[in-house]
Amino acid sequence: MIILIILQDCEGFILDSLVLRAPEEGVFTGEKKIGELVKRGDIIGRVNDIQIRAEANCVIRGLIHDGVHITKDLKIGDIDPTGDVNRVYEISEKANAVAGGVLEACLYLMNKKSMET
Repeated sequence: MIILIILQDCEGFILDSLVLRAPEEGVFTGEKKIGELVKRGDIIGRVNDIQIRAEANCVIRGLIHDGVHITKDLKIGDIDPTGDVNRVYEISEKANAVAGGVLEACLYLMNKKSMET
């Protein structure tokens, strides 16, 4: 349900545009920084001479460092279509879920080990 609200409130939002990918192998040069608000069509960075543009009005949530040599289709950044700059500095729902799974696995293994001794 939250996703539907985001989709309705976000002008120019395209589901595939949440992840920025390298259009070809080369060196990435950023023109924006994490936490910056961008509008659809703004240049976020370049790989060699190819411009990487925002496909939606959004805030940049993650971006690879300048000067990094990258391969084609490598994930080079994330955008948040809500436009809420504060979300950039929060743990994402996905990262929180992964961390919870890791913690649960660690507790399970610790409990199993203590029962065996």
